[in-house]
Amino acid sequence: MKHDTVIFARIFGVSWLLLFCEIMVVRWLGMEVRVLKAFPNLIVIIALVSTSAGLLAPPTSGKDNKKDLIQGLIAFFFLMVSVTFSVPLHFFNSSIKTDHPASEVALAAVLLLVVSCCLYILFKLLGKLLAAEFDKLKPIVAYSSNLLGSIAGALSFMVISWLCVPPYYWLALAGCVAWLLYRRLYLVGITVVCVVASAIVYSGADFSPYSKITLAPLPADVQAINGKDSFNLYSNNLFFNAGQSINKVDHLNEIKSDTTEVNALKSYFEILKVPMEFAPVHDDVLVLGSGPGNDVAYALKSGAKHVDAVEIDPVIAKIGREKHPDKPFADPRTTVFTEDARTFLRYSKKQYDLIEFAFLDPGNTIDSASLVRVDNFVYTAESIKSVLNRLKPTGVATLIFACPNTQSFIYQRLFKTVESAIGKPPVAYTNKSGTSIIIVFGPGAHPAPSITN
Repeated sequence: MKHDTVIFARIFGVSWLLLFCEIMVVRWLGMEVRVLKAFPNLIVIIALVSTSAGLLAPPTSGKDNKKDLIQGLIAFFFLMVSVTFSVPLHFFNSSIKTDHPASEVALAAVLLLVVSCCLYILFKLLGKLLAAEFDKLKPIVAYSSNLLGSIAGALSFMVISWLCVPPYYWLALAGCVAWLLYRRLYLVGITVVCVVASAIVYSGADFSPYSKITLAPLPADVQAINGKDSFNLYSNNLFFNAGQSINKVDHLNEIKSDTTEVNALKSYFEILKVPMEFAPVHDDVLVLGSGPGNDVAYALKSGAKHVDAVEIDPVIAKIGREKHPDKPFADPRTTVFTEDARTFLRYSKKQYDLIEFAFLDPGNTIDSASLVRVDNFVYTAESIKSVLNRLKPTGVATLIFACPNTQSFIYQRLFKTVESAIGKPPVAYTNKSGTSIIIVFGPGAHPAPSITN
């Protein structure tokens, strides 16, 4: 009976490792190995196929077990180097897009092959370990343990994601479970080395439930224009947003400099003030996808009496609260809600003069070439109707999206979605620099005299 309990616990543990590690590599590799974003289901397919191959493989012993162990250690080494040091070694820049340099395409192909082989070897090994224990129990008992362990593995990763802890915690937890199962000293050594290496590499990064977040101060000459302590915010190693002082926005046109940074600032603030142009009355404002707080800061500067800021990412909301140069989230006129925009719209009963869909997008969660985007689940007819229900009788809603022109399929989809929800064509513009589209709707929507494009 005691022996059966030990086997049950071991099946549970290996099953936990399988699911936990599968979710971990999907999350981690998706952040750090950019080429894998072009194949979003590849990791899951490899994990399933290789685990099945391990389960179906004939039992091994002696030299074969040692061979499997050596292969597993080599695969683990190359996988850890690929993911942990992807950015320092410039692996992140590799891409299979044909317009990229041939060297980048070649590196991407090699990286894709190495990562795929490493994953296959490791998950096949875990499958073999699971199969070795399965035959020692009655099928119904073994499958029960397997199912419970798999559920526990998924729930464990959900909890550590919710806690916003970095990858070295993920590795430490997986290493501890592996050691409890097999009590091999080398597992302790491997875990310590990997945890220390990843802790050093990620010392300047935060991890939210959705992405890796890093900040970079703007150059000194740009800060002189845009305010002290301004920063760029990167999501999964790509530029995503910025924390910029709004207090100097009125003086930007006085700056004669024609640098790329200054022009980018002028273009950005040109977009930032558009919602106020369309909603001259904006006592109560709702910002969906508030990011670190630029839209909120501008609304407050423009005289809003109260702003509700909805930001799904708790780390970005915290950065906005603590590090934004204007501290808009600390203003008593602001209430911050860390939740999904759709959920907020569904359950809120408050009425607003202005509702802004800010630059609300998935934070580089999915490859930019993909037609499946996370923001597709926010910009829906149902969401637009929810917005209309939250507007005052003269209220206005604005939807701003980074998009090259009105011929883009993204613009066409957004325009038609809004049109179907409100029953008529909305007011629509592109900004002067041609980088974004602006769609305006609601009972108070009308062309703004000062908007010329």
